[in-house]
Amino acid sequence: MAEVYNAFKMGNIDFVNTSNLNYTDYIGTLGYSTKEYLGREHGFIALNTKSGLLSDTEVRKAILSGIDKNNIVGNVFGGKYYTADFPLGYGSWLDNKDDANSTYNASNVNKILEDAGWTLRRGNWQKTINHRTEKLVVNLLVKSSDANRVNVANVIQSQLAQVGIGVNIKSVNDAQFNSSLASKDYDMALIVSDVSASPNLTTYFGDNNYANYSNKEVSDIMKEVSNSTDENVLKEKYKRLKEIYKTDVPYISLYFSKNVAIYNTSLA
Repeated sequence: MAEVYNAFKMGNIDFVNTSNLNYTDYIGTLGYSTKEYLGREHGFIALNTKSGLLSDTEVRKAILSGIDKNNIVGNVFGGKYYTADFPLGYGSWLDNKDDANSTYNASNVNKILEDAGWTLRRGNWQKTINHRTEKLVVNLLVKSSDANRVNVANVIQSQLAQVGIGVNIKSVNDAQFNSSLASKDYDMALIVSDVSASPNLTTYFGDNNYANYSNKEVSDIMKEVSNSTDENVLKEKYKRLKEIYKTDVPYISLYFSKNVAIYNTSLA
């Protein structure tokens, strides 16, 4: 890439595409134009819907409401990433581009949990479950080798602590992380994956998905979209998938990476 940047500066090539957001260190800031667009990297939390407290949809909704994605993107990525609200975001015509930040509402956490029978005591939510007092504390699995993910996990832990939800970060090596994902040995897992250019939500809603999530309507929709080429049908079905995603909260989409097209001003 150093040779590419140098060739661009010399005028030997007119167009460069990069995911390196520090490109100005190599080519300066003058004499060219740029266009930013969504990259393929999607960071999200998988909430194990079969794991203890997270089997409760209201708990998952409260966690979603307590996470400020703008704050994460600003603090961890210097504002150089996009916030996300759904895995289908790679410029897809199937995505209706809802506001990715509309889920954050710290004050709404109280209402969700109080309505679900939780009580806030000494800064922590508690509830009597099976004759035992349970505190609302969950584990967050993160890959220790990825500094950005560890930083994101720390920000999430801090944000949720402010609304009375405890988070224990389990930072593990790559092998342990992959093993835990495979065996579904986690409450929440911070995952980063590459989104395919063609819409494919099997990873999120198919068999053995990260969230241990099952929903008959979702399964039926996944079968229908795999067998349809009708654009109107596809848009309708994916819209419904997004509605269920927001209602059931098996995942919390956090961010997308950003790519940059750099081009000679003569091409404008």
